[in-house]
Amino acid sequence: MKYFSQIISTILLVTVSFKLSAQDPQFSQFYASPVFLNAALAGNTLMGRVSANYRTQWPKLGGPFNTYSFTFDYNIPKIQSGVGASVVRDRAGVGALTYTGVTLAYSYHLYVSRDINLKMGLKGTRAWRNLDQSRLVFGSQIIQQDLSIVPAIPLQQSSYWTFGTGFVVYNTEGYLGVSIDHFNRPNPSLIGQVVQLQPKFSVHGGYTFDLKKDVKNKTVTKVTPVINYKSQVKWNQLDLGAYYHYRVLLLGLWYRGIPLKRNPDKANPAGINQDAFVMMLGLQSEGLQVGYSYDATISRLRGGVGGAHEISLVYEFASRKRQLSRRFVVPCARF
Repeated sequence: MKYFSQIISTILLVTVSFKLSAQDPQFSQFYASPVFLNAALAGNTLMGRVSANYRTQWPKLGGPFNTYSFTFDYNIPKIQSGVGASVVRDRAGVGALTYTGVTLAYSYHLYVSRDINLKMGLKGTRAWRNLDQSRLVFGSQIIQQDLSIVPAIPLQQSSYWTFGTGFVVYNTEGYLGVSIDHFNRPNPSLIGQVVQLQPKFSVHGGYTFDLKKDVKNKTVTKVTPVINYKSQVKWNQLDLGAYYHYRVLLLGLWYRGIPLKRNPDKANPAGINQDAFVMMLGLQSEGLQVGYSYDATISRLRGGVGGAHEISLVYEFASRKRQLSRRFVVPCARF
């Protein structure tokens, strides 16, 4: 059974490595990694922010797919700008296929009108991909009962630059953002071929409804419906859900899938395009925010992969002089 799981992981990894119509790592709590989502969100805080994510996906499939992210961003109001830096590390399956990306981002804030603001951003990422054959198990090794015999596959580490841009239009209640990654179409091939990584598009937005306020007119309870749509070549994904805020408590429920888009085949005659339900619990207090989410798989893989667990930690710091600038911050979640 152990070897079977490793073979399945090997097939997935080698297929992805050779085709490399590669999808980027993803987070269910995507706002906890703001620079990764949209360069325009760099510096989207009163002063400074540090955030970290950890995601482990499909733990029952041989080895889990683990993703780590660390981000620091800073708001510079004197020049209406924000800067950010992030590191993303992804280990697929048995750890043979790895991705590391180091990103620097810059954003600029424009006052469109008294109530409407616009942020635009640009980011550059130095990325590395590598496939360690020594961590894979091939069918020929099991047949010959000799794991020391590794098939000769001409692989090499891939390193490349990729660039992205985006913008967010917002007011104090809602926002709408658009981002484009890989617009320079870099070559991430591990086998020396010329393979262009196609641009990835994302549209994300939300609107906050205040449900209850206290005697000081401070919001006690609110609901924020949100959406995040991603598209890359023929692959697309829609996250649709809402956050419920009550004082320091935050609850989130998401549906990931596009049920109106059908891709029927023998294994899935109905062709329903769906991936997971995402449930989230978060706590926010004095600039510190902690979130946990679980992806309950509802695709054809349900029951056999173990879903996904994700943890985020966000800390925002600001001097008292920055408190009056809250209305110039995009009112998106921190998870």
